[in-house]
Amino acid sequence: MMRSLTALLAMVPLLTGPAPAKSTTDCGALSDAAFPQTTITSAAEAETGDHLYCEVHGVIAPQTKFTIKLPPTGWTGQYVQSGCSGLCGAVPELDLPLFGFFCEPATDGHLVIAADDTGHSGAVDDGSFGTDPRLRVVFGLTSEHSLAQVAGRVMQAYYGHGPRHRYFDGCSTGGRQALMLAQRYPGDFDGILAGAPVNNLGPLSGMVNPWLVLHNTDAAGRQILGPEKLPALHAAVVAKCGDPVRDPRQCAFQPSSLRCHGADTPACLTKAQVDAVIAFYRGPTDSHGRSLYNGGEPYGSELGWLGEFVVGSGWRSATCATWPIRRTRRPITASPTCASPRPSSTGSTWSPTPSTTPTTPT
Repeated sequence: MMRSLTALLAMVPLLTGPAPAKSTTDCGALSDAAFPQTTITSAAEAETGDHLYCEVHGVIAPQTKFTIKLPPTGWTGQYVQSGCSGLCGAVPELDLPLFGFFCEPATDGHLVIAADDTGHSGAVDDGSFGTDPRLRVVFGLTSEHSLAQVAGRVMQAYYGHGPRHRYFDGCSTGGRQALMLAQRYPGDFDGILAGAPVNNLGPLSGMVNPWLVLHNTDAAGRQILGPEKLPALHAAVVAKCGDPVRDPRQCAFQPSSLRCHGADTPACLTKAQVDAVIAFYRGPTDSHGRSLYNGGEPYGSELGWLGEFVVGSGWRSATCATWPIRRTRRPITASPTCASPRPSSTGSTWSPTPSTTPTTPT
């Protein structure tokens, strides 16, 4: 479901201003506060890492669960709302540092942070909620706007005033949420991080992922490109195009440059593997070479292919970064025993002629 970012966001500059604020009411009192279309289920002080927060849990009608964490002292007046991944279904963990926010106020626990489950409970690949038209609307359009409104009211009740600056941070489905907020609710946030937005979800889910798997499967049903080849492939890409690859469209890497000229080793690609990698980068095409989807796997995303459409017997080991770990959207480094995922972008889709690969790149 998810294709990750091609480059890690290092930092969001947070503006300086008035002296940090502190709460004007007891955290527990928020449990009795009345907000429109909202039920507060609990409000109590709790620690996240080494930092103390007033942690508020609640439900926005009809059934969107949310968490808001408010620092009792030292609040900078800034609010950060985090998006979710896949089909969501659970409130994302609001650990520190938040992805993309590595400045001092964020790591010191001085920001108000919040997230929600987009209106339903379930696994990240469970779309059964879609049988309810109301929940489709919440998931696709309104959940993040509604949370922004509720969070503003909670901050007003706790500090006596709302936020001075508001930010939204999302990747994958969260990136789609970010684009939707910018287009439909431009007044909700002062700054938006939109990473790897899944802004064409139907074709991505129904065609892209099957196409990638088909193009990494030979006539005997065996995997063509295995995980042992990903580190060398990624290293060759960044050696040619930089680390991170700032604009994959300008990368001139040619998979054929890694073609094996002798023994098949993890440092080179066989002819079949070169063809598969070309197809991954090129993206979906029909029998006439015409694109069927808006792009392929971007240069620099190679380590993120692990566990998506490149699998191996050891990829779920404790030393590897697996699907649930990627859902945290944390920077992940490579392990000595397997390649770990780096963020990648949206992928490709099914081709009517899987044996046909594009002529460029080579």
